[in-house]
Amino acid sequence: VIDYMNFLIDDNLGTPTLGVLTENEYNLKDTIDLTQGAIYDSAGIDVGYSEGTINFLKNHYGDELVDLGITRAWADGWTGKGVKVAVFDTGFDANHDDLKNQIAGSNCLSVCLASDETILLDQNGHGTHVAGIISAELNDVGTTGVAPDAKLLIGKIGDQFGSIRLNELPAMTSWAVDEGASVINLSANSEVSTEYIEALTEIEPGLFIVDSDAGDINAEWGKYGFNNILKTGIHTSYVSAVGNSEAILVASAGNQGLGFSTFPAQYAALEEEDGSHLLGGKILVVGAYDTVSYT
Repeated sequence: VIDYMNFLIDDNLGTPTLGVLTENEYNLKDTIDLTQGAIYDSAGIDVGYSEGTINFLKNHYGDELVDLGITRAWADGWTGKGVKVAVFDTGFDANHDDLKNQIAGSNCLSVCLASDETILLDQNGHGTHVAGIISAELNDVGTTGVAPDAKLLIGKIGDQFGSIRLNELPAMTSWAVDEGASVINLSANSEVSTEYIEALTEIEPGLFIVDSDAGDINAEWGKYGFNNILKTGIHTSYVSAVGNSEAILVASAGNQGLGFSTFPAQYAALEEEDGSHLLGGKILVVGAYDTVSYT
């Protein structure tokens, strides 16, 4: 947990935005929705979600920015100004009132080649929602992002079904770094099978082994298994793509409620032969928890 009260006065964080409001003034702006509710409205309606589904998402995953201390950060001038964030996801709604002015560049690889989709077409809604969480404008329209002055580099690696092509991470990263990305956001991860989960034994907190009687379970885990990541070389491809830049990878821990992260968050555990971190510590693995009971 970051002590943002001290973190925000770090001299290495760059130049803060000037002319911002006080924390209290931000909190009193009733024309700004400091929850993420509005972003669910637009992203959900665009892809045909039912009103009940949209309301469920808004009520249970509102992401109250005030509770996170975001208005305090804004009051200190940390609004994301001068920062480019690469969002690798399902695309982007270029006509969204909160997002249309935030784009700094876009790219699409095999997803666009394999269909009639365009880079800025988000037929799933996930990419638009993630982009909104990051940098929806502070413009008295709809919701507001965590860093409303940051600009976005949209890397489309997901299709209308929400399927993300993780093998494109190195190539898309190379593009984003060339475009000046300081942060690379990947709200996606590989999933593991029920059979694999049941074959795991936790021998100490956070350390798991696979039951030796599980047969070909490692094959079922496939190329995203930790050992097989090392074999395929995709991890070194990503390291090469990052190069000497300071770009930080923000990766999701996973949505399956496991006691360990899956690919690409597993980069956080990869080391050089001398024991140093393969990415030099330039990765942030993000988990989440629910405060809502579904029973």
